Amino acid sequence: ASPASRALRMAERPKPVIKWHQTIIRSILRNTVQLLDHLCNDARGAFVLATLSSIGLPGLNGFVGEFLILTGSFETQKWATVLATLGVLLGAVYMLSMVQRVFWNPMIHEENRTLRDLTWREAIAFAPLAGCMIWIGVHPGALLRLSESAVRALVGGSL
Repeated sequence: ASPASRALRMAERPKPVIKWHQTIIRSILRNTVQLLDHLCNDARGAFVLATLSSIGLPGLNGFVGEFLILTGSFETQKWATVLATLGVLLGAVYMLSMVQRVFWNPMIHEENRTLRDLTWREAIAFAPLAGCMIWIGVHPGALLRLSESAVRALVGGSL
């Protein structure tokens, strides 16, 4: 058999790795649909946004700070930065598992069913915070320019 026909036969065989990836993708899609279904709740959405910002999701303010700190410290303290990155990853796992336990596990205490959603005052108070989380994550340059002279003075102008 020619190499092309062997490659074609191999491509037609089901691969455990491909099946595993398909299972993972289906699971992610199913969880995303469930997440979107549940995010209609305002308090839950606010909490999830703040959590994603805290773990450093790109496009939110936490990512900017973590990225600048880790890239800046990598030049002088490689091993400390590697350990710090591991801490960031473990923190993300912890926070995401906490969000899952709080919002998507079965309710244990029935009295929590009577908790109300955000009031309009709470939503108005959170809206500027949410806007800042997104704005700083998308356009960090505006705030970085404000602090640039102080940072230059602190590090001795070596930027």
